[in-house]
Amino acid sequence: MRYPVLVLSVVFLLAGCREEVQEEPVPAPTPSVEDKQAVEQDQTSLLSYFPPDGSVASFQGEGNEFASFTLKTTYLDTQHIVQIEDNGV
Repeated sequence: MRYPVLVLSVVFLLAGCREEVQEEPVPAPTPSVEDKQAVEQDQTSLLSYFPPDGSVASFQGEGNEFASFTLKTTYLDTQHIVQIEDNGV
């Protein structure tokens, strides 16, 4: 019983130690000016996922898993947003 396990272990070890052949990546074609403009228009600003500046959201919770809290959003600049979460504790 030990012999087949030993043989299979050696086979897996040797199969894992072989040299991997790497191919050169093929460069993607350069998009035209019209394609670049279309891609730029499709991108969505990350700011659209946050509440507006100065907003206050209150969440009413029930039970321990759905605790209530208040969320205040303040925009410091175009790159930084502060969200203060007050759970009343």
